[in-house]
Amino acid sequence: MKRTTTMMAGCCGLLLCSGAAWADGFAMKPGKWESTSIMTMPMMPEPMTVQDVRCVTEEQAQQDPLAMMMAKGQCQAVHAEESKGRLEFEVTCLGDAGPPMTGIGHFETQGDRASGSMEMKMTMPAMGGDGPSEMTIHQQWEARRVGPCD
Repeated sequence: MKRTTTMMAGCCGLLLCSGAAWADGFAMKPGKWESTSIMTMPMMPEPMTVQDVRCVTEEQAQQDPLAMMMAKGQCQAVHAEESKGRLEFEVTCLGDAGPPMTGIGHFETQGDRASGSMEMKMTMPAMGGDGPSEMTIHQQWEARRVGPCD
């Protein structure tokens, strides 16, 4: 379960902080970005909130955030559609120690601000006589540029 949580946080962090100027509709500026991500899942008693501050370089601001997410894990994009600063996507991920996952999400940016969400689903193996059960993990995030990198 820890691996699933880490993978979700990592995927969303990459989407937030990798930059997104690669398509004509995106305009994310390089600089220092502050982000907040909130993840909820059935096995956690309360939502997990992660705050982060990262420097996005000019080079990172030109990269495709979905391609970066796919390069860092065992996920592949099934569908991606970009329009006017918004990217909608579907992914499938194979877990080393856990079940495969499928997900849908979106990412949008308007220069100094970015936001998005992702919902990942997986079928958990049967435990203690119960049949398999589906688990859904929700994550949403927001980020804002707070100035130039130090």
